[in-house]
Amino acid sequence: RSPHKPLLLLSVVDLFAQGGITTNLIELTTDLADLFDLYCRQVMPLDWRCNIAMPFFHLSREDFWHLVPLPGKEPIIESGRQLRSVSLLADTVRGAQLDDDLYTLMCMEESRSVLRAALIEPYFSSGAQERLVEQSTINAEAFKYSKLLLERARQEIKEALEGEREYQPPVRDQ
Repeated sequence: RSPHKPLLLLSVVDLFAQGGITTNLIELTTDLADLFDLYCRQVMPLDWRCNIAMPFFHLSREDFWHLVPLPGKEPIIESGRQLRSVSLLADTVRGAQLDDDLYTLMCMEESRSVLRAALIEPYFSSGAQERLVEQSTINAEAFKYSKLLLERARQEIKEALEGEREYQPPVRDQ
């Protein structure tokens, strides 16, 4: 079966875990596309190019994924016309919304672990499962590390600014 939908959903789960999605609107961002590409590389041939637009659009055929059209673009979504490119999708939709119950589950860490397993186990071979779980762990650790680096940088800036406030140059100096 085509792995693209579960790979996109794994990427969405990761963004929820990282705090990259804080409302019930999943936007087509570079962060989401990067995560999707990382997962694709784990299960697809090296020469395969994964297109995030296809699963993002086709998930709308599932009961839990609802495309949110941009103002005036409703007829395009209602027509069922396929949006095959990222640029066409970005010009047509703000993003996608999850059913309220699924959104609530995505917001809870324990539920995300169960959802991740439910996406990986039925769709992928045991070797692919291991690679996907490993990629998920790498994504989480990379996020924690980048968050730590940002906190350190903020602290250094704060300390530098506080040091500047303490120094008062003389009004006149010969």
